[in-house]
Amino acid sequence: MRLLVLGASGQTGQHLLSQALEKDHHVTALVRTPSKITQTHENLKVVQCDVFDRSQLQPHVNDCDVVISTIGFPVQFFEPCPHFLTVEGNVSECMREAGKRRCIFMHSWEVIPL
Repeated sequence: MRLLVLGASGQTGQHLLSQALEKDHHVTALVRTPSKITQTHENLKVVQCDVFDRSQLQPHVNDCDVVISTIGFPVQFFEPCPHFLTVEGNVSECMREAGKRRCIFMHSWEVIPL
């Protein structure tokens, strides 16, 4: 299976890469900083990409079977973080345009109790 992984250089993304490659999936890792990916594998392609720019994201979505996003953002206490929604919106639009239907968003952020 051809996996497109967003946020592959983070803690969760690194574990996902290892598991996917162990299962012989073909993985394209979209990251801001390619040098943070230290794994090497014949089925791994690391690509620098700005996921806030749909024109950069679209060709990679076109070439995958599944999009998996493990993107995280620095904690901003008591401030909204719209980045998750922006990325999810971009991924959804690219998938719609490509006719893709398989996607996993694995995110977490602090929830402030009322």
